[in-house]
Amino acid sequence: MPLFFVKGWILVSTWASLVGWSLSLSGHFNQAGYAWSLIFLVFALALLVGKTKSLRSKTSFHPLRYLKRFRENPSNPSSWLPLLFVFVAFLTLAGGILYSPSNYDSLSYRLPRILHWLDAGHWHWINTPNTRQNYSAPGFEWLMAPLFVFFKTDRLFFLINWMSFLVLPSLVFRTFRLAGLPAITCWWWMWLFPLGYGYALQAGGVGNDAFAAIYALASVCFVLSADPKERFSDFVWAILAAALLTGTKGSNLPLALPWLIAMFLRYQVWVPRMPKLIPWVAITLMISFIPTATLNHKYTGSWSGDPSNHGKMNLSNPAAGLLGNTLMLGYYNLQPPLLLSPAKTNSFATFLLPSEVKSWLLVRFPRFEFKMGEIPMEESAGLGLPLLVCLALWICRGRQSPASFSVVQTQAWFLLGIAGFISLLFFMAKMGSESTARLLLPYYPFVLLLPLGFWSLPSAQARKLAPLFTLLCSTSLVGLVLSPARPLFPVQKLLTLMSDAPRFSRVRDVYQTYKERDNCWDPILTILPPDNKTLGFFSNGDDLEAPLWKPFGLRRILSTDEKNITMSDLPSAGAWLARRPIAEFLQSYPEWQLRWREAGTQSITQKASVGGEEWALFLPR
Repeated sequence: MPLFFVKGWILVSTWASLVGWSLSLSGHFNQAGYAWSLIFLVFALALLVGKTKSLRSKTSFHPLRYLKRFRENPSNPSSWLPLLFVFVAFLTLAGGILYSPSNYDSLSYRLPRILHWLDAGHWHWINTPNTRQNYSAPGFEWLMAPLFVFFKTDRLFFLINWMSFLVLPSLVFRTFRLAGLPAITCWWWMWLFPLGYGYALQAGGVGNDAFAAIYALASVCFVLSADPKERFSDFVWAILAAALLTGTKGSNLPLALPWLIAMFLRYQVWVPRMPKLIPWVAITLMISFIPTATLNHKYTGSWSGDPSNHGKMNLSNPAAGLLGNTLMLGYYNLQPPLLLSPAKTNSFATFLLPSEVKSWLLVRFPRFEFKMGEIPMEESAGLGLPLLVCLALWICRGRQSPASFSVVQTQAWFLLGIAGFISLLFFMAKMGSESTARLLLPYYPFVLLLPLGFWSLPSAQARKLAPLFTLLCSTSLVGLVLSPARPLFPVQKLLTLMSDAPRFSRVRDVYQTYKERDNCWDPILTILPPDNKTLGFFSNGDDLEAPLWKPFGLRRILSTDEKNITMSDLPSAGAWLARRPIAEFLQSYPEWQLRWREAGTQSITQKASVGGEEWALFLPR
């Protein structure tokens, strides 16, 4: 797929971020504001198409030449890899169409923050115990917002990831080739890389990790493809991509280093023409992490938005971060396509850790854990075991670069690979999350540059390994077809037939929880009077808020911290939801008893690992 589509995607992403912040500042964050802003997007896309046609006439460019990447040789067994990618793309599209979003982070804080902003007509610091609604970078949300504003549904959000997935092979090929890797290496890995578990599983969902790999690759690709004349504007696209990368997630900030190295490599091209790039600085600042960091500092005193480290993500001990993240990264990337006894495997892996190391890590890395599931899940998947095996085979069967180290260290792939590795180390030293393998999805392309640069696989060997590569990568279909979020196989009916088998009880619970996640509150919301417009919600800071807003536009949600309840500071609401222990605590207050009555209770399951929790609904007396 030509880079025109990558530029178009960067343009749409830039428009979404600029419009989101601009409409918020002006107080017109609504459908009318977005309708007017679409005029500017259409105009910009028309200019891009016109410029692309002009460049095509000068360079004899034709899109059909990109089809050759699907078939280096029709008789070559490696042609199965492109077909496998197309099949995976079809399955992810089917899953996205058939199922509502069930990503927990999206339903707990990413979609709710959009609903709060639309309700107020502008961005604002939300009064909520779920602080991620405020301090997290909103790049993905700015892309979600126009889809929601015009179509009033969350069913289209998956298209953001799916469209990014489609351009990934071409962008991998182009970036690796410009970095100096052999064309045959680029061709193989343009198909192998997107079939990694994390990328394939997120392609049909609403996770905001894998799609950022497009920005990471584009930020380097366009720098390397720029020239002083026709393609000098590629520097602008690279700068926009780097800004969008950081504006998507704060954890992507270290990935600015490969972009900086690429800019350094091409400094002789852009430094004499720097005045042409200066006007774009204001735009890049608005679509980057800087607005979020500024607002975080204003409201919390810290650019991260979590000065007290409430989320326990910021590590003060780099050694613990490097060790813990290395162990978890290795463990989660060894996830097989199907694991029958994950609990025993996790327990055994934990047992293998020396008790002293385990105790030391848990103090300095509170979120450290080994928690592998039966199948790869989009919430935790990284590259995946099959892709690591492909890489190992590539190195074992390949031949090492004959160039001396003095020559190698001047190659772009080597410098970019070192930059990617340094970015990875910085992330691991500072970030303490149990989802390391998933959060690093934008990092993997640059880490792969080093082994792929040092080892190349002869064409004859590659053709011999093609069936094995295809078989290994096809294991991603297991996770896609059996995914509890978007099953493409009648797993529920099969589990019903085995209802008496206790060993499948957890599997049944997981599938049932994902199936009902987007409407998990319906049993208790049926008690709520239809004319109620404001629902109060005692939250622990990690509850599913988005389903409470459904049907969208019917009511607004006011959440308050269940751990710090004061009667005098409660917002005015027409009804209240609370867990049973909190409900009993509230009823100990005379003023609460005078004003509110318990209208009903229901067991609500938000997480399969937690199970059902009893919630009470309170209505005015």
